[in-house]
Amino acid sequence: MKIHIIDLCQSSGDKSCLDNSFDNIQRRLFLRRSAYQKLAKEQGFSYISWNCPHCGSPNHGRPTTKTASVSSSSYENWAVIAFAPLTMTIGIDITPKRPPSEAEGIAEAFFTPGELCQRPTGGWQEGVGFSEIWAAKEALGKAQGIGLAIDHPNSPGGALDTSTHAELLSRFTGKNGLPPHLTCRAAVISR
Repeated sequence: MKIHIIDLCQSSGDKSCLDNSFDNIQRRLFLRRSAYQKLAKEQGFSYISWNCPHCGSPNHGRPTTKTASVSSSSYENWAVIAFAPLTMTIGIDITPKRPPSEAEGIAEAFFTPGELCQRPTGGWQEGVGFSEIWAAKEALGKAQGIGLAIDHPNSPGGALDTSTHAELLSRFTGKNGLPPHLTCRAAVISR
């Protein structure tokens, strides 16, 4: 598995990529995809395409290439892409360490009993536990090719129960150039 973390502002030489206007969101999508294509070529992988399995749109969906398993994620001007052999499926996610204000409600709706047991005494706003679980769930869902809404969170051991699938997950916080305010989790499943 190869993981690449990209600062889109630095790779493009354009500091305006931090602007959150609608036009710039589209520009960041273009910058991400361009950086991913460049890395794929440098690493010897074939062209990456995107295709939504539900609507067929090339504007979103899982990235695919004929020569590797691929997964990507982004937050603000940071992007990450992971490549693994075709004998595996990979999922990766980056997210801010600081939990969103809605963390309590999100946890109640999506976390399994084993994950809910990890709640800090001061609530999900305390520490990075919420963000670590959320990034792991996203990575696990991507590796399994399912969305977060498909799994039934009240079922211990469900497809996205990070407390029972921990052996599939790796943490990349503070490694490989990831800024300290972000956490990254990856999941790899043998086919």
